[in-house]
Amino acid sequence: GCANSPCFDDGTYSSTCRDETAPTTGFTCDACPDGFNGNGEACSDINDCATDPCGPAVAGTCSDTGPHSYDCACSTGYTFTGGTCAEINVCENDEDDCDDNAACNHDGPGLHSCACNAGYSGDGVTCADTNACAGDPCFDGVTCRDKPAPAEGFTCDACPDGFNGDGVDCA
Repeated sequence: GCANSPCFDDGTYSSTCRDETAPTTGFTCDACPDGFNGNGEACSDINDCATDPCGPAVAGTCSDTGPHSYDCACSTGYTFTGGTCAEINVCENDEDDCDDNAACNHDGPGLHSCACNAGYSGDGVTCADTNACAGDPCFDGVTCRDKPAPAEGFTCDACPDGFNGDGVDCA
């Protein structure tokens, strides 16, 4: 009964054929190989992508590559980690381009922005101590002293002789 190779055989995987002993005629096929569905005569690869092993579709796409085998193609902003496509957070991974005096803000998969910390100004990639005295906030002739970052603000020296006030407003 097995003379015509009636059981599944794809060249790599096969189901063993068992000839029925005389006087019975026919054959039986063993179960499909591991990773396949079917009755032993006809077997098909089980779709390894059916359980979304790459994560949700937004994270990546799965391609079944054979029995117990699949490939994940991760979307932009995701990386293949631990058997699935995981969101890249450059802030958590210390892969950002933010200045040491800036905060990294996670803005989505693989995206971030930088914001200078208090007392600093700039675009976040480059931050410098903010000069609070730049606008000459003190009374004319009174020395302004910038508070070094991370402190913010300034102080003014005393009003000139003959004036009263806080150094900003002198009368």
